[in-house]
Amino acid sequence: MRTVVALVIVFIVALVGNAVVPSFLGIYAHATVPVFLLAILLCFGAGQFSIIAGLTFAFIGEVLSGLPFSTLTAPFLIAFLVYGALLRFINIRPLISTEGGLMNNVIALILGGILIVVFLGAVAGINRVFFSQSFDIMAMLRNSQILIYHLTALVIMVSLIRLCLYKRLEQ
Repeated sequence: MRTVVALVIVFIVALVGNAVVPSFLGIYAHATVPVFLLAILLCFGAGQFSIIAGLTFAFIGEVLSGLPFSTLTAPFLIAFLVYGALLRFINIRPLISTEGGLMNNVIALILGGILIVVFLGAVAGINRVFFSQSFDIMAMLRNSQILIYHLTALVIMVSLIRLCLYKRLEQ
């Protein structure tokens, strides 16, 4: 139960970030909820809890942000599958475990960067195919401000989730 409450708190922070970040940084809206979804993957691994929590929060994020259905859920599923495939080749523990040192965090941050690119690519493909919207992923990836923002937000989200659950892990 504590895990669900912690995720709800961090999700509320992500929704507030969706309202605040675009006005200050000029970055497109709805940027923090996808980062939150990827933080769930990095913290809890590619398991049953991650898929249920991720799809639930993706759907809630779509409804509250007014996005068309499958704008967040389908890219999350694609990122989940890619992350599961990557974990078959790279042996790291989920970041929510207290074991593993700095190298585990660095590898997870690199995997997070890969997942950000996969997620944004999936959003671009879905928008182009299903919604006939132009979304230039290459122009967005060339903009270093967007990538730095996503990686920074990912580190903050993972840290918030770990901080909320740290007491539970010590017991």
